[in-house]
Amino acid sequence: MEQERAQKIFEAIKKDDLKLFSSLLTSPQDFQICFGRFPLLSICYLFESYKILSVYENRLLSVNRFEKIYEPFEIYKKFKQKAKKCLRLYVGSEKIVYPIEMLAILNEQRLIKDNYKKLFKNEEILNNITKIYNFNHKTKVVAEFTKFDIQNKKQSKTQKLLVCFVSLILFISSLFSGFSLAFIGINSGLGTKSSPITVSTEEELVSALESGKKNFVLDSDITINKELNVENFSGVIDGDGHTIELEYDFNDEIITNFSGIIKNIAIIIQDINKEISQNFAILTENNSGNIQNVQIYCSELNIESNSSEDIYVSIFSNVNSGTITNSTANIPSLSVTNKVSTNCYYSTFAGVNNGTISNCITGAGEGIFDTVDAGGIVATNNGEVSNSTNNMNLSQTSSSNEWNPNTAGVVLTNNSLISKCVNNGDISSVSTADTVIENTISFVFAGGIVCDNAGTISHSRNFGDVSASGDISYSYAGGIVTIGGGVVYIGGYIYTISERENNTFGLVEYSKSKGTISASSTNSEAYSGGVVAFNAGGIDHSGFEGNIEISSNALAFAGGIAGFNVMINSYYYMNNYIKNSYANAMFTRKGSLENVYVASVVGRIITNMNFSNNHYVQNSSFSCPVIATFGEGDQMSVNETMTDDDCGSTGHTSLEDISSEVLLDDEIE
Repeated sequence: MEQERAQKIFEAIKKDDLKLFSSLLTSPQDFQICFGRFPLLSICYLFESYKILSVYENRLLSVNRFEKIYEPFEIYKKFKQKAKKCLRLYVGSEKIVYPIEMLAILNEQRLIKDNYKKLFKNEEILNNITKIYNFNHKTKVVAEFTKFDIQNKKQSKTQKLLVCFVSLILFISSLFSGFSLAFIGINSGLGTKSSPITVSTEEELVSALESGKKNFVLDSDITINKELNVENFSGVIDGDGHTIELEYDFNDEIITNFSGIIKNIAIIIQDINKEISQNFAILTENNSGNIQNVQIYCSELNIESNSSEDIYVSIFSNVNSGTITNSTANIPSLSVTNKVSTNCYYSTFAGVNNGTISNCITGAGEGIFDTVDAGGIVATNNGEVSNSTNNMNLSQTSSSNEWNPNTAGVVLTNNSLISKCVNNGDISSVSTADTVIENTISFVFAGGIVCDNAGTISHSRNFGDVSASGDISYSYAGGIVTIGGGVVYIGGYIYTISERENNTFGLVEYSKSKGTISASSTNSEAYSGGVVAFNAGGIDHSGFEGNIEISSNALAFAGGIAGFNVMINSYYYMNNYIKNSYANAMFTRKGSLENVYVASVVGRIITNMNFSNNHYVQNSSFSCPVIATFGEGDQMSVNETMTDDDCGSTGHTSLEDISSEVLLDDEIE
């Protein structure tokens, strides 16, 4: 569903506008909309939309599957006020606040009883209902699959006297031996792997972190009120499913140098608004340890950089030399602004990854960047990123004449391996600079998975729209990769975007992109490719399905698989190829049409290359059947008569005609 219509549905619920709501939900699938963690019925309950409920409650009660879209911050803000302590139950993008849980949070006992059998139920929901009534309403719940009963807790006189007595004893003890109580608590274990020290209070957690090397386990949720920053930690912290909530004004990472293990824990931070002059991370500056099953939630993160040096902004770690696995970051509202001319990079899990990142998820939200390069998972990858997903929309705009915007769904610069990764967010890079600097060429890059690839990308998927635009800048948009091989070719000259070793060349294999790929430049060149925008590397068993838009008043190239292909020199000949791949592309051309070349497979090829067994779906939207132009150096000729056999390509009338050995499913095996 397009974001504009989704926003109108949310506005209708807020205003309880039944007429508008009815006009917007036109198909059965529309009722399955889930704004992040919140199904439509849950939002109607939260905003007390009685008119809508009077007509659609039964229809919405029957929904038992959901299609997630972005989560407006306004929903979270209102939900947070109502949920209170129960907010900890819904940390993580995979969580859903089911309607019966929302009713429990709102303490709508009658509605729960009336609709209990209709509401979708599972064991986790029943457990959550019990916790909600215990935490927020101080009542006992009997919740079973066919039975629901709420019993107000009543204390006997003896119980009340006992509570008062215990409270008095604890108060007196705290006056004389407050430190010893904490000391006794933190020493309820030996600190070994088999006998970890239990931690249940703020004081105990701080002592545990500062002790550095022992094994600790949380036995309750903890709220931290004082600033927490530890220089070094090499021990083990097992959250055991508990939550740490930071209630202070956040300034620095929790642990500067982390070489231990932290696992099974959720960290909640409400808001961060900060000006920085050095690297910024929430969890750790340097990770050489093992981060497992950690969820970080920050409702709103606003960063402004005035650093005089290159800087990284990350949620988990600025530099990862260890492992980060099975972890999630949820930042519904994110903005990072760079006020100076130094390089500034945002990435969710690591600025520089020299280790391993796997099975990690960036939750849905809006990431807005001003002169800040952004990658959904990592900025620079020198290690391995696998089985990880970005769900956040990432958009960068810059007005600086000295800045080349780069935005990518997973990794900005890949020097190593990316496998089985997915981007679901829309990716956008825009330069509004309008003044040419002498002897300088400006670029705008946007990539569904990677901007600059000098490594290997395997079995990955992009489902987000990708767009790059500029006025005076060369614009490049690629469904999987923007620049494959680390170079671009302009006017007969090769420009190095990133250094690469002789044994790396930029390979994309068994990967696929779907959606709209758009590149535009008012006064300069534009390149758009379904898989790679500008390819100097290899493409094998990869594909594209969707729309490709290309616009320029100067010169532009677009291809269903690659917008432009160039072989740097004979040394790389064996590594420069497009083979066993396919495209089902519909093209839109704008600008000076005589200089805008589009083709079903490749917009332009310079020099010979390995080009074989590629396939495309025939349609009337491209100007050339396979390759728009083929030339040596500055020579350029339109090859409208080039046949499929000449190019090793075969046209098809539909995707069903393409070999199953080439055609890729949306799901990753």
